[in-house]
Amino acid sequence: MNQSKQIGDLKKQIESLQRSSTNSINQQPSSLLPLSMIIPNIEDESNYAPICTAFQWKFNPTEVKFGSKKNSPPFYNIMNAHCFQLVVEYETNDFSIGLRRYRGKYDHPVNEIKVIKNIDFQIHVFGKNGKLKIYNWDETNDYSISKHEMISEDYTEHINNGEIGSLTVDGFVHLHCFFNTISQC
Repeated sequence: MNQSKQIGDLKKQIESLQRSSTNSINQQPSSLLPLSMIIPNIEDESNYAPICTAFQWKFNPTEVKFGSKKNSPPFYNIMNAHCFQLVVEYETNDFSIGLRRYRGKYDHPVNEIKVIKNIDFQIHVFGKNGKLKIYNWDETNDYSISKHEMISEDYTEHINNGEIGSLTVDGFVHLHCFFNTISQC
């Protein structure tokens, strides 16, 4: 019964995300394609519902502001099984959200991972009173990983310290992450 409730909740979230995605797509140029599914990095598949269309992660800005970096669990782009990770830190009065390539379970354990092209990644942050902030990463960054390393360099977007309060809901900033379907890494 609990699983049925979880599936119902996920369906509601998907419908909400699709409505917001449809609204934003209608306002964007028609050359942009719809967003693609992301596979979470899961160890226990018994609680995984494949209807989820976005990688979702949240962080507590107070912990980040007075602590160290926060790393998301690694997640995969289903189009090519490349693994990524988000990192959040507080520096020079801004919160930075970094995207980096992560050596995942489909990558060779020690070989260099070459430059990835055509990355088109978005994060939607839903805040108070219907506020929506969208952050984009594109193909101009080098997500190569050298031999024996686990992660690439971070490429960051910033949230101004003064804006973080309006993006915090129930003490957390909620990130909804998507790869655009034009990604052909």
